[in-house]
Amino acid sequence: MYLNLVEGRLWVPAVGGSNPSTPTHFSHHVLDTLKVGKVREHYVAQTTKASEVSRQLALAGIGVVWVVKGSGQIGPFSAAAIGAFVIALAFDLTQYSIAARAWETEADKVSELEDDDFHTVTSDLNHGPRNLFALKIVAVGLGYLCSLLGGLAGS
Repeated sequence: MYLNLVEGRLWVPAVGGSNPSTPTHFSHHVLDTLKVGKVREHYVAQTTKASEVSRQLALAGIGVVWVVKGSGQIGPFSAAAIGAFVIALAFDLTQYSIAARAWETEADKVSELEDDDFHTVTSDLNHGPRNLFALKIVAVGLGYLCSLLGGLAGS
């Protein structure tokens, strides 16, 4: 067992041998111990669902503003709401386009390797898509805030 004071982690021997390269972070609020693959599955499932919901909310928001305003003039809050929803949809498309291109590049790099071979992927591969994911969620929230303010202000 090794204590790393810099990282605040306790390094413990792996089952059946000693592996000081396996960090174990202890917490008082442990939900479950999962394999890395399972953690990734949960991450993908949750971000995929959040993306689907934000896309649906953005489209619904545009529809609500469109229907509520009908043929009348669109006020500044409603225009800002529509703008935020359109921006959210643009962030959504850009997020997936950038991620698809980045992963296509990685797939090209490993095209000659076998499925069981290892390939190192840099952590910044998903940096842009992660930021766009957050911006997309914020834009949808901003769109609904503008819709609410427009409804309260009557514009």
